[in-house]
Amino acid sequence: MHLSHLINSKDNNFNLIRMLAAFAVLFSHSFALATGNAQNEPLRTLLGITPGHIAVDIFFITSGLLVARSLFYRKNLLEFAAARALRIYPGLIVAVIICVLIGAAVSQLTINEYFSSGITLNFFLKNSFMLLGDVQILPGVFDTAPFDNSVNGSLWTLPWELRMYAFLGVFGFITLLLNLLYKANWLAILVICFFTFCVVNYFQFHFFTEIRGEKYKIFRFGTIFFYGAVIYLCQSKIAFKPILLWSCLAILAISSFNHDIFFVLYTVLLPYIVLYIAYIPKGRIRKYNNFGDYSYGIYIYAWPVQQLIAVSVNEVSIVQMVMLSTLFTFTCAYLSWHLVESKALKLKQYIKPYALFNITPEPRSAPNSN
Repeated sequence: MHLSHLINSKDNNFNLIRMLAAFAVLFSHSFALATGNAQNEPLRTLLGITPGHIAVDIFFITSGLLVARSLFYRKNLLEFAAARALRIYPGLIVAVIICVLIGAAVSQLTINEYFSSGITLNFFLKNSFMLLGDVQILPGVFDTAPFDNSVNGSLWTLPWELRMYAFLGVFGFITLLLNLLYKANWLAILVICFFTFCVVNYFQFHFFTEIRGEKYKIFRFGTIFFYGAVIYLCQSKIAFKPILLWSCLAILAISSFNHDIFFVLYTVLLPYIVLYIAYIPKGRIRKYNNFGDYSYGIYIYAWPVQQLIAVSVNEVSIVQMVMLSTLFTFTCAYLSWHLVESKALKLKQYIKPYALFNITPEPRSAPNSN
């Protein structure tokens, strides 16, 4: 069975995979937020990366595939941008507002001091738009937590997610212009070239640069996100076979004894493993799709929930942190999906794909994307 036979079906396991990835982030952060030391996460010592790191890569792999599918099918930049905004911003803005209100309740400042502080306004504005990065500090909030002065540490990946969307959108715009001169599959060419550029620099930074700043993040997320996009382009060549899945898992298990070798093989093989699990297992596992997509809500609410637990429960243990934060975070995610996110996504039907923004003269109608 090839990916091309499965990719347009809504009957898959992406919702479940993202849900498990979101809980992996929650689990991984529990060590840092309960103890104040991120190095206490045990898998970091074993593999050199954490469950949270793997989970974020899974988010970007799936996003790269599905968002690329969305653009290649819609072939309309306005429709593409509006669909991405409706998925990210409604839930995010509500979460940021809730963080500000919670901050007011637990801040060591008075209400007037808290809301008159420029730090509070900066937190709200910057985190509501995310185009220029995120802000972690609210005045007087979580100052006494083991991992102090961090209101929602998970948000740092969202600007990078948006930047990957922007790169893809820019490539679409360039395609629109180039097609005026010469008709070709410019979008695919640009995606593959950018992916290659990111891969080369990602490995170079990882192995030869000790200080990894913003450039490293660009290349990391560019590699993972556009790996998913390239897989979409090569969908007819991707065969799903059990022997290939087990071979990938065996190779990763064997390579775990050397962090550098594991890193390279992990980067190459993880997308195949994720997509195999997304499309091949069927039966009862698919019933999860009847419930909803709670992964985004878990991701954006877990950190502030865990910080509240850290300052409320004296010397909270890792087990207590995981159990309590799972309960309260899922409640927040459930409400976020049913009251905010799912309702916002219904607005996509009102988006008009104006021909001016078409990448090609006759856009194909897009299937419902995850």
